[in-house]
Amino acid sequence: MMKTPERKSRAHVEFTVSPDTSLRGRRVRAPGLHGHSAAPVGRVPSPGVLDMYSRQATVLSRYALHSLALAFLLAAAAPSARANVYATNIKLNGSLASVSVAPGTSVSISYILNESAASVTIKILSGATAVRTMTGAGAARGLNTASWDGKDDSNVTVPGGNYSVSITASSSGYAGPAWTLTTSDTNPGNKIWEPRGIALDRNTNSVYYGRVFAANAIPNGTTPLGYQRGILKCNADGSYADEGGFSTGGHTWPTTSPTGYAPWKLQVSDDDYVYIEDWANSGDIYRWDPTLSTPAGGLHVLRSDNWYSTSANMSGPTIFGTGTNTEIWMADVPYPNDHGILRWTVSSDGTCAANDKGTQIVKSHLGSDLQDYPWDVAVDTNHDIYTIQARANPGDSAWRVLKFPAYSGTVDTTAIWKIGSGYGGSDWLYASGISVDPTATYVAVAFRGSSGTGGNTKILSTVDGTVITSLDLGVSLSGQTKKADYDVDWDAVGNVYLVDEYVGVWRAYSPPGANSATTVAVPVIQVTGPAPATLAIAPGTPGHYDIAYSGGSGLQFVLVSSTNVTAAMNTWARVATNSATSGTFSVIIGPGAAFYRVKSE
Repeated sequence: MMKTPERKSRAHVEFTVSPDTSLRGRRVRAPGLHGHSAAPVGRVPSPGVLDMYSRQATVLSRYALHSLALAFLLAAAAPSARANVYATNIKLNGSLASVSVAPGTSVSISYILNESAASVTIKILSGATAVRTMTGAGAARGLNTASWDGKDDSNVTVPGGNYSVSITASSSGYAGPAWTLTTSDTNPGNKIWEPRGIALDRNTNSVYYGRVFAANAIPNGTTPLGYQRGILKCNADGSYADEGGFSTGGHTWPTTSPTGYAPWKLQVSDDDYVYIEDWANSGDIYRWDPTLSTPAGGLHVLRSDNWYSTSANMSGPTIFGTGTNTEIWMADVPYPNDHGILRWTVSSDGTCAANDKGTQIVKSHLGSDLQDYPWDVAVDTNHDIYTIQARANPGDSAWRVLKFPAYSGTVDTTAIWKIGSGYGGSDWLYASGISVDPTATYVAVAFRGSSGTGGNTKILSTVDGTVITSLDLGVSLSGQTKKADYDVDWDAVGNVYLVDEYVGVWRAYSPPGANSATTVAVPVIQVTGPAPATLAIAPGTPGHYDIAYSGGSGLQFVLVSSTNVTAAMNTWARVATNSATSGTFSVIIGPGAAFYRVKSE
């Protein structure tokens, strides 16, 4: 059988053996090559050191797959609260599914940026280890593409295995303190005739991560797509979703009186379900997958048998938790018989149990800071509760925005903080939507104002309700200074989204400051062919170290040695040969320094 240098170079592993007793009991790291950091080797339990070089197909550092390391990578790559540019809709060879390719085959990587970035870095990962880093990738708003040639940073074809893709987008951001509009009212994907709700998919484990959903309650033709009654579906840059930018979900949304209430508000859960409210029927909740295709017509999650009385009239929802821990929170509106804030927990089939009337969390009216009727509700990661009261008159004594503590088994009546009582400005009228950001730093409140005058979305501190900024307020957009913001939501990286019913659009705003966010693609690259070797190093008999290996593509495995690690491979002395695809070599700890490699032939 002909032996090729290329095959040898892919499968070798390097070691250093020396009798240095000063390193006893310490963690030893091998020197890094080609700009890569050194890999941890382990503790040396007896005199002598076994250092492993990390070069090419090094089995313990460069290409070892390790589930714990991958979990750490995903956690470490979670977007920060104030980042505003990020990659979504990551595809491999034009598909949202994983791809299988032969070694050395190029793979196309495409992604969408919600806005332009100063720089983009793409990494090809084996477990937690970056085998290839590509800088200078496309950084324009919208669709960008790059190509990976199947090689590592040393220009060596990677062995068989699974490889993931991470994309880090960075930006110098915008000067503060104002937040910056990053969408265009003239973009067809941002237009929506009578918007009532908006929601973002924040599930980083979903291929639909970053998707924008907006509900239109009154139709006005079919072009643009958001003028139809139903749900507008867009990517983070405002382009239409791949499978289509509009859907009714197969549901017949009520068209008779009262009009303009269905579909109403909506939210995406952390496990990727889209919950949409029909307020024309007092607050029924239906659930779909992120394409709004399954199940046809939606899963009827919350129904009239779940109302505490026939006078119930629920607005919301906010969704907290996943699976059978999913909670549905609603605000009961009909003064003076409302029940404040209520909560339900879904059963194993995803719906609320028959005749489950929910739990009253916050009381309204007498004896409560929630004086009249709430209009919407939000819950943060600490389970603290935020709600609003849609006041129509300037100077009204009722609070506009309130924060209540997490439910502890007793109905809440005393707010942690409350703001807006007696405020005379039109910018505090008709609070209509509320959402808290994923880090529980900010709470956003949408105000419709008085016939559009004073309409805006306020960003408040979750600590005490201090106003950070007021979006849309008084500025001319689309030639119009009037706004009527109906609802608001956040993406996973700290951008806020709102729907303006007066102009008929959805908008996105970025916070000020430099930022960076990393997205790990859901699909993976499966390189076919032999998997990389695995190796275990352990003390053997006195004066020996045992090198146990398995895998690889050769017919036999050879242990070679040299006193010069940079010497040509053909000068290394053959120490031992093992024809088994897994086996053990024993290394004698002797005086002086020696380097060892395991290679396949």
